[in-house]
Amino acid sequence: MMASDSGDAYCTYLLARSYHTGHGLPENQSEPSFSDAVRLYQKLVADGTEVGIPLYQLLEYQAEIYLSGGNGIEKDATSAAELYEEAAEIATGQMKGKIAAKYYEKAEYAWAEVE
Repeated sequence: MMASDSGDAYCTYLLARSYHTGHGLPENQSEPSFSDAVRLYQKLVADGTEVGIPLYQLLEYQAEIYLSGGNGIEKDATSAAELYEEAAEIATGQMKGKIAAKYYEKAEYAWAEVE
């Protein structure tokens, strides 16, 4: 966790994935923490630092969290849909058409859940 605190982007990513999936959590943490995962994913996206994971995938992870909710995050289908659309736009700009289509489809699914 100290490497993540000092700004190591890859360590931040690994910590975010741990909080997201529940695998490899810090010793003092027994449950996933979606709020911590989203905070760290947002930091990575805002910093724009390359960690070997495409930016659109970091947005997808956040969208998944908002679409399911729980572990410190309220379900928010609108935020999920917007994040999927942003991921699709980035994938399109990187000439990743199949991935972009997948994200647009997931955005449609999320929009359908908006009450």
